[in-house]
Amino acid sequence: MVRYWLIAGFETNMVIGIRLKRWGLREIPEEIRREFLDNASYGDLIALQALEDPPSKKVIGIVGFAKLKEVFYQEKIPLKNGYYEEWPMPKDWSFPWRIRFESVCALSEDRWRDYAIEFLVEKEKYKWGIGILERGQFYDLLRRAEEKWGIIIRL
Repeated sequence: MVRYWLIAGFETNMVIGIRLKRWGLREIPEEIRREFLDNASYGDLIALQALEDPPSKKVIGIVGFAKLKEVFYQEKIPLKNGYYEEWPMPKDWSFPWRIRFESVCALSEDRWRDYAIEFLVEKEKYKWGIGILERGQFYDLLRRAEEKWGIIIRL
């Protein structure tokens, strides 16, 4: 059964994640891991939400959509903030949980502020940068994106 996800991250990371068709998550509490990552499967659909880089952290909006390819844990070569050393982070921050996307459809970064789809989230529900969307929520975001972006999105 297909599940629907929201992945939220800072814009610098989101640009890299979209380009590389992958995402990294820090170590997360076991109950969050069980709820989200342990139940992820090929073909799940994901809405990608960008936030302004710190210190602002203001929500920009939904800037793309992806289809999940795989989720795995890789401790030996941790991503640093999405893509190795491209963004300075404390040395003890690593992102061993990896998410690979089969396909991605996203706005170019220069269009995010004008064309991002507004979507407010409950911070507690998505505080680890990942959360589950209801089917209706996901397809409403997809429909709004298609209308605003003037395209048909197929993942």
